[in-house]
Amino acid sequence: MYRTVCAWAMLCVLLAFGSAGASDYSLEIFGNANMDETIDERDITYVEGIIKGTNAATNLSDANYDGKVDEKDITQIEQTISGEEKEITIICNPPNGKIVTIKKPVERIAVLTPDSAEALVALDSEDKVVGVPNGLTPMELTFPLLSKLQAVAAGHEPDCEAIINLNPDVIITYGSSPDPSKLDDNLEGTNITVIRLDCWKPEYITGDIKKLGYMLGKETNADELIAFQTKYLEIIKDRLEEIPEDERPRVYLEGYGDYSTWSKGWGIHWLCALAGGTNIAADLPGSNPEIDSEWVLEQNPDIIVKVTSASVAGYEITDHSQIKEIWEAMISRPGWDSTIAVNNEKVYAMSRDMCYGTDYVIGLIYLAKWFHPDLFEDLDPQAIHQEYLTRFQHLDYDLDKHGVFVYPPLEE
Repeated sequence: MYRTVCAWAMLCVLLAFGSAGASDYSLEIFGNANMDETIDERDITYVEGIIKGTNAATNLSDANYDGKVDEKDITQIEQTISGEEKEITIICNPPNGKIVTIKKPVERIAVLTPDSAEALVALDSEDKVVGVPNGLTPMELTFPLLSKLQAVAAGHEPDCEAIINLNPDVIITYGSSPDPSKLDDNLEGTNITVIRLDCWKPEYITGDIKKLGYMLGKETNADELIAFQTKYLEIIKDRLEEIPEDERPRVYLEGYGDYSTWSKGWGIHWLCALAGGTNIAADLPGSNPEIDSEWVLEQNPDIIVKVTSASVAGYEITDHSQIKEIWEAMISRPGWDSTIAVNNEKVYAMSRDMCYGTDYVIGLIYLAKWFHPDLFEDLDPQAIHQEYLTRFQHLDYDLDKHGVFVYPPLEE
């Protein structure tokens, strides 16, 4: 069941993650009548006030999503609190903004993206997964169970016949991909619900995790993961509070391709800002502007960060040779030896795997240490990373033996 979200509700969505705290957003689930970060007794009280005429209705107060606010909504909220609700209605991630009602319990999931798969593992729900994207099938180190399941998507191309044969209750995929004509339209007449949650954009991932927690009856797991992330978000935010914007290092962020960068419309820009850096490409048009060497030399950044693909660095890579080669090529570009970044040995390369997804806070910690080493000397990103893998991904994965994530490696 879909309906367009009104402009006011979308504004709430877009403002949801303006700052780092986990409570700085409104949980986009119908029944969250008071528009805070959870569904609890306060929502019952708020709906009672709406019925009495002492509170104004909100966009999420119609808990059972039937077009009116009444006693049935109180019943729905009570069932949600106790975990006995038979369905739940959510707003899918921005900018999609669609409303979808999910029948509960959710027992069978086809997941089309590795980021969503990682989130499901973190919420202790991998036993519900019946189909995965083909990119997961070789990843036995990081997805020992899911890598053995049937692949139901190649890149952004879903195999709808395979999905239907697996008979999932829901499909979880990106907000804008695949196009509905390739997925949703081909599932008409089935009981399969398409849920569009990116589960990779740092500025929205807290909300995605919370929604999955409610959908799967894993609210406690979701809260534990969010608390882990928020702990380090708050440490970084608090220590940077006294540093004026004009005293923060100017950073050139480069993507997989040479001279491809990110403006303020992309997640890595958000990470750069949270880590106390100033993205020199923030105001360029488009989310992935193409620039040239001359532009970088003119900007003369204090720090340069190259983000590499999973084929160069990440969980499945065993040595530093590829990421080192890319790093050496960057510092050897003609004229770049005149930049502040190269002169001060402030050029870094990092894996995309840590910038997006439920482990994004690891990438954030590396950036914070690179940008402000004196402020974050006590933070050990590898130890924090190891805790994440053991505690939330349930992996017997030793970072001293596996994986390549940054170059140059942090000094011991």
